[in-house]
Amino acid sequence: EKEDAMGAMGSIMKEFGSMGGKNQNIENQIGLLTSYSLTRKTLEKLNYRVSYFNKGRVHDVEIFNESPFIVDIDTSFEQLENEEIFVTILSDKEYKLEIVRDTNAVATVLFFGEMFETGNYKFKIQKSEKFDPTIINEKYKFYINNYNTLTQHFLKNLEVEASFKKGTILQLTAKGNVPEKIVEFLNTLILVAIENDLKEKNATSVKTIQFIDDQLGNIVDSLNYAEKN
Repeated sequence: EKEDAMGAMGSIMKEFGSMGGKNQNIENQIGLLTSYSLTRKTLEKLNYRVSYFNKGRVHDVEIFNESPFIVDIDTSFEQLENEEIFVTILSDKEYKLEIVRDTNAVATVLFFGEMFETGNYKFKIQKSEKFDPTIINEKYKFYINNYNTLTQHFLKNLEVEASFKKGTILQLTAKGNVPEKIVEFLNTLILVAIENDLKEKNATSVKTIQFIDDQLGNIVDSLNYAEKN
């Protein structure tokens, strides 16, 4: 909310009407925080490409930062997305992989760290820090998300509004089934927005210096010409 953040150059730009008032800035911030590009960049930074679930008797429960394994995707390969992939822990070395819609992957037994590859998939599954010997024979599932669909989902459940009229504080609200995941998303969304803002300000500073240098060059030339006359 500080109006003197850009110093003298900010004052000059205001004189020429290139900078809006406080209300316009708040509207711009709301537009930025609810933009597709910022939300997608946030999800990619958090690596939400894979969602993990504990296979329950009645319904499956998403497990966030508690999965006993991590799916390491080959990002250079175009994966089949949004399909159920089941994992059954057989031992501390092996697991069984089942993909209903991929006939090449029915009940495939693999070692942790071994690359799995078909025409639709290329990834390997590693044990995580949450791996526990007591989970032998436990069944899990995961999805490889489509970032476009995931971004639209998070945007649909995200609200950003001013906390009060003519205020300079924004309130961010998001909905989801896993509170910890939503909290991490909101915190990271703000951090990514700050990083983008700093990059823009740095770019503005560089352009401002270039502009001043150009103007000084022209003025020096004019003064030299005047002096000769």
